Amino acid sequence: DGKGLSVQDVTPKGGFGHITDGPTPDNLKLEGI
Repeated sequence: DGKGLSVQDVTPKGGFGHITDGPTPDNLKLEGI
């Protein structure tokens, strides 16, 4: 919710795809998988 990078920021596919050099733990938390 506005803290750090959003899912779209670190994943060019818009979420569920290959993750870039972003914070992986945050990605999993943001996506809610």
